[in-house]
Amino acid sequence: MSDWRRLKLHELAFHCSVCGFELWSPVASLSVSTLGLYDDARFPGRCLLALDAHYEDLTEVPDSKAAAFVRDAQIAARAIKLSVPVDRMNYAVLGNVEPHVHMHLIPRVAKGDPSFMRPPWERRDRPRPLAPDERRSIVSSLQAALGAIATDF
Repeated sequence: MSDWRRLKLHELAFHCSVCGFELWSPVASLSVSTLGLYDDARFPGRCLLALDAHYEDLTEVPDSKAAAFVRDAQIAARAIKLSVPVDRMNYAVLGNVEPHVHMHLIPRVAKGDPSFMRPPWERRDRPRPLAPDERRSIVSSLQAALGAIATDF
């Protein structure tokens, strides 16, 4: 397995020393980014993918690193789809709040989502944390899926 496919699945942390951006619950290190679970029970499996190097805008990222970031997003999305129910995956690179390039990967399930056809930010119910057992289960499933996917590339 090549170096970029080696997943660091234990004691993983992500903290940018330039801007202070952190992932709440890091899951795995990919080629140029770190995947972290976003603790939101409305969207089980929602993740953030943070570029390991500090850039404030996607236009600043060198082409090869930007391409690798998108490839990491594909791999992460495949792992999410193997780990939780997904009818549609939403991807968002915003940059309004955090000055660090990162992508939201938001699995959407039509059943039970009153705003399935709308952006996830338009849900009227407030975010609520995942149950601890569900969070552990999703992290474990994501890590297993990433390990399996890494052998396919």
